[in-house]
Amino acid sequence: MTLTDQSVAEAAADEGGPSEATAGPILGEARPLRVDVWRRFRRNKLAMVGLGFIVLLALLAIFAPLVAPYGITERTSGAFRQGPSADHWFGTDGIGRDVFSRVIYGARVSLRIGILATLISLTIGLVLGAQSLPEAEQDDALRRAGALLDEYPAAALLDYEKQLHALAVQAQACSGLLRNSFEVKIEELRTRY
Repeated sequence: MTLTDQSVAEAAADEGGPSEATAGPILGEARPLRVDVWRRFRRNKLAMVGLGFIVLLALLAIFAPLVAPYGITERTSGAFRQGPSADHWFGTDGIGRDVFSRVIYGARVSLRIGILATLISLTIGLVLGAQSLPEAEQDDALRRAGALLDEYPAAALLDYEKQLHALAVQAQACSGLLRNSFEVKIEELRTRY
């Protein structure tokens, strides 16, 4: 339950309700949680900027065919690896495609993946929440699954380090500068992770 505005409290006191001196603060009707959350969210300026940015990206992704100046696979002859210009705001790639158009169309894929991942996690959460397993068994199973998922990124990083090490071994035939740069990268990975 949340306190209401001062005007609501005064209106209740005018109607013959208990005065603040005798009954303490007057509580009004409880607001829904979403109203309180939205009110707090609106007060945070960085959150509102982030929301505006996400809405802008979503609108660009939805209206990509109308906003993008070129098609996703459309090539411009003679415009290979050009920098930003009036015709190509983000420049062109190695085969002459407009990078800005590809970024806008890429936002569609990113939104689809994000929505799909959210739906999958929601489905998993609903299924696990609806399970009728005893609490201890379900807790143990979830703990083991979480530990397995926590260890996966570390295993992927170790594989990445092995690949870098293999590149460093192959680079021994190259100049000392190239070999040293690979060794520095491997050392940075080891110290970071």
